[in-house]
Amino acid sequence: MRIGLTGKLLLVLGLTSTLSVVGMGLAARWSFQHGFLDYLGQQELKRITPVADALLEAYREQGSWNFVADNPGAWPRLVDDAMAPKIGPGVAKSQAVSDRPSEDAVRSQVPPMRRDWGPPGPFGEPGLGPPNAPPFDDDFAFPPPDRPGQPGRTDAARLAPAGMHPSDNPRPPPGFRPPPRRNKQLLDRLRLLDAARNQIAGHIVGEIEGEVLSPLIVDDAVVGWLGLSSPIWLEDELAQRFNRQHNRSLLWISLTALTLALMLGAILGTRLLRRIRAVAAGARQLTKGDYGARVLLKGRDELTELAQDFNHLALALERSETLRRGAMADVSHELRTPLAVARAELDALIDGIRPCTKARLEQLHGRLMTLGCLLDDLYDLALSDSGALNYRFEPLDLSAILRAAVADREASCADKEIALQLQIEDGLRMDGDAGRLRQVLDNLLANSLRYSDAGGFIRMIAARTNDQILISIADTPPGVEHAALERLFDRFYRVEASRSRAKGGAGLGLAICRSIVEAHRGSILARPADCGGLEIQIRFSPIPNSTLARLRLRPTRHANGIAIGIGIAIVGSIPIPTAWDGRTLHRNLTHPQAFCAPKDSSSKRYPTP
Repeated sequence: MRIGLTGKLLLVLGLTSTLSVVGMGLAARWSFQHGFLDYLGQQELKRITPVADALLEAYREQGSWNFVADNPGAWPRLVDDAMAPKIGPGVAKSQAVSDRPSEDAVRSQVPPMRRDWGPPGPFGEPGLGPPNAPPFDDDFAFPPPDRPGQPGRTDAARLAPAGMHPSDNPRPPPGFRPPPRRNKQLLDRLRLLDAARNQIAGHIVGEIEGEVLSPLIVDDAVVGWLGLSSPIWLEDELAQRFNRQHNRSLLWISLTALTLALMLGAILGTRLLRRIRAVAAGARQLTKGDYGARVLLKGRDELTELAQDFNHLALALERSETLRRGAMADVSHELRTPLAVARAELDALIDGIRPCTKARLEQLHGRLMTLGCLLDDLYDLALSDSGALNYRFEPLDLSAILRAAVADREASCADKEIALQLQIEDGLRMDGDAGRLRQVLDNLLANSLRYSDAGGFIRMIAARTNDQILISIADTPPGVEHAALERLFDRFYRVEASRSRAKGGAGLGLAICRSIVEAHRGSILARPADCGGLEIQIRFSPIPNSTLARLRLRPTRHANGIAIGIGIAIVGSIPIPTAWDGRTLHRNLTHPQAFCAPKDSSSKRYPTP
């Protein structure tokens, strides 16, 4: 089963919301229960203030807690007497006391023979049974029957004194009930401790978690502690109803929060999925070759940035495709034109239309040389794109190279009445390929000479500025429009609209110049000259010493499995001989054992490829 992005988002949000709501609900319920029980405990502690007052009054009279410790029945009786006004809401003390059956009334309902027998009662009253009878229990008027369904038959025989027939032992009158023990649940949670917190009275033994201790102070001294443990359940009906209402409210709040989380998750997932699908649709268009595809997303989130990056990628691919198609058209045109002219000349010579003279042959040779130069330029560009263009880096005097390039153009400039202005600083040294740099200078000077009007001048400035070498070549009108400056270094681009060869070449010279300059860690740009023509600026960052990255070799294989190159990973730098040219470097990289072998080792010599 395939779960979409919206389903996964809903599942994650649902599980997260459920766990969060359940956890918060349990925590809130636990906090409420403990807080509410603590609140009830504090309220009960205020309610048992009469018990504390009664204990303090008795302590002042007795001077110790022996009256409670020596008489177990004194503790519940004292609590009952102290809590008598609290039997029911709205009952006055006099009414509560009057409603309580007196001890004499209870004893009057017991036969005389039972009132005078047996050991003393729990509060020191006369005996209520035969000498061997168990102590009197407030909860039961008589001991339980031997068997269910036969109450009283064995009780009388057991309670009758020796020598008396059981039938002579009278029973209590009908409807007799012993006085109930009041506040029994409160007594189960209440206890009395001495000043050292040793228990004196109460059913609870040991330390109780959540117990509230109230000090009993006499004459500014703590003589004891009255302890009240928290209730383990809610006894009051109003408190239970409040607890149930709180639980229902908590349940509804949890369900509402979970529902809202799922609804928001569905809305967010749908909106997010719609934006992702837009990017995916654009990517599918790119894979089909539609480079005009664009993704329009509004917002400031990561998906919007992804859409913008996608649009930039599509634009770059569209430009690349446009350049590729234009390059194919330009190459085919540049090759067809000289080939067509040369073929027409040869056909005319073969057919005898034109005589085969030395001048005709030299003309054909010139056209073939032009075609060869075009092919060489295309080959250099291909090598530059693949990073395989050969360079021979060595320390050189750039000032001397500049002067030599200008000297070779003096005759051509004189023929066209163009003056040369030189401002070349001496001692400009750098590491580079002298042949490639001379190729750049010849191309730039040839362009300035070709496109400058007669009577103008060409100005060359070379100087060191800010740890860089600046070379500027400027000429006189005509200039180049500002919109065309950025495209001057594009391949096959020429400012003139016609494709004739009256002035321009194939439009590859400046592209090759840029590749060579960038290979020398330099930059080249074109801008309008202050003298009305075009200015080309070249900046070089001098390389102090020739270095080569320590290489990690990895063969680059073609689809047929034949190694056609190597991959290079730069992990450091080590010096290399400056006299190495591209072929020597290629040989040592192709055979790394010759490159890495010690000087005194007799390693095998490999031929130059």
